[in-house]
Amino acid sequence: MLAGRWASTAVAVLGLLGGCGHTSPPPDSRSEARDERLVVEGPIVIGFFPTVNDASLASDDSLAAAFDHFTGAIAKVKRCLEPHGIEVRTVFVNRVLVVSGARSTELPPDRAPDGIGAYLDAPGREPRIVVPPVGPSSLGDALAGEAAGYFGVPACRPAGQ
Repeated sequence: MLAGRWASTAVAVLGLLGGCGHTSPPPDSRSEARDERLVVEGPIVIGFFPTVNDASLASDDSLAAAFDHFTGAIAKVKRCLEPHGIEVRTVFVNRVLVVSGARSTELPPDRAPDGIGAYLDAPGREPRIVVPPVGPSSLGDALAGEAAGYFGVPACRPAGQ
């Protein structure tokens, strides 16, 4: 049980540690094509990335680079936000339905053409979806800046923002 914050069916969740570099979850948690339903009850960042497997990461340099940028971005916000009581999780799915109170949001949204991004939610607030503005390498600063403002943790804001 994940601290009572997640009620889900067969959720593939990865708590990321460290920075860039292939931070690989167990292969079955990110390589099976599936849809998920997550119920959240507190402040949270959910990073989302399409299902992938080791073979596709090894054979596709651009996919491997996108994966590295994504895991680095999530690790960065995790280090900054979790000390403030904000949960940070990652899902590797084709689609996920996030249920927060009476509101439901399907990820990845249409505006995440690569299926890469993050969902920010907190009780009493409208959720926010962050996608890389110029490609996966731009997710790190975009997500950190959005999360800093959304959750009121200015220390998470990247320098120059």
